[in-house]
Amino acid sequence: MRRTTAAASVVTMLVPLLLAGASTASAAANGSLTVTTLDRSGKPVYAQVAVYNTRTNDFRYIDGNKKTSLPNGSYELATSFTGGNGEDGIVGGHSVKVSGATTTTFDARKGRPVKVSISPAPGSGYDRTVSAAVCATDNSPATMSMSAAPGDLYVIPNSSK
Repeated sequence: MRRTTAAASVVTMLVPLLLAGASTASAAANGSLTVTTLDRSGKPVYAQVAVYNTRTNDFRYIDGNKKTSLPNGSYELATSFTGGNGEDGIVGGHSVKVSGATTTTFDARKGRPVKVSISPAPGSGYDRTVSAAVCATDNSPATMSMSAAPGDLYVIPNSSK
């Protein structure tokens, strides 16, 4: 009877210590990502951001301008959103390494207009729409697209050009 009690006491003491150690290691591996999305006038605007972890293949959508918990690691981001005027369409994508509290910004003021032309120009009676898409990596689920009237679509360049 003594041996059973002693063994049970050791297990009772070790399990909480092991669980505490596991949760500490788990918490240490987590960071956070805040993606700021700004329209062409520099004001925060709502956007969904596609987030793809290139090592684990974890994929999710997060809300822009909001802190989100993520495991530390390398991520590819893609977003598309409508500017504050309700007419501008913006797309962008870039890489980010999450380590602790990480922030990054999609700033539509840095966006470049998408210009296309058709020769010969179509006659009257045709709707004109320009579309652009950005994907995080080859075969990645992190793809976002946007369509807008000619002159109203912008692409935010990434730093890797």
